Amino acid sequence: MKIKISDEDSDYMYNILQTIIDECGPRMPCSPQEAKGAEIVKNELEETCDIVDIEPFS
Repeated sequence: MKIKISDEDSDYMYNILQTIIDECGPRMPCSPQEAKGAEIVKNELEETCDIVDIEPFS
């Protein structure tokens, strides 16, 4: 079964990714830029999810 992604949903995801790229730039593992990108995603998910956690790793 093929699922059609609406233009609205596609634009929404593109905008989130563009925000991460613009605000964080390249993100090496465990870098401050990666942490900032994770925080952007967390803030976005908190608008629709009850609980959102960032799990640390090194």
